[in-house]
Amino acid sequence: MLMESTSTDRETLVRRTMQAGTTEMRPETIARFERHVVFNKLGYEELRKIGQLHVSKCLELINAKGHQITIGSGVVEYVQREGFSEQFGARPMQNAAMQVIRAVVSREMLRNGGRPVSGLLEYDRRQNRCFLA
Repeated sequence: MLMESTSTDRETLVRRTMQAGTTEMRPETIARFERHVVFNKLGYEELRKIGQLHVSKCLELINAKGHQITIGSGVVEYVQREGFSEQFGARPMQNAAMQVIRAVVSREMLRNGGRPVSGLLEYDRRQNRCFLA
């Protein structure tokens, strides 16, 4: 209900969502829940923080393997764009962060004979891809 709604009025969203819930579920099922909670859509700033969190966690995992990678500007925004889905929200961002970082590290490892990788991970807007600088 929330994803399909074009309204931004909180009261309207809550009313429509609660109405959709009571229409979709039987009354005895709805009555089993003590609280009915309607979440807000994620804003740009929240999505950026989620993207930063996932990128940081992926970096920790990769750097724990002996690599020394740092993140440059634009990488988090790229992960945010690649990972956000209207249908699934911010959940795919974790996979997007790992795919973006893993692709660059694996490409560099193939190039340098499998040795640990170090450098600054940057985003190139023109080519719409990340690279190691």
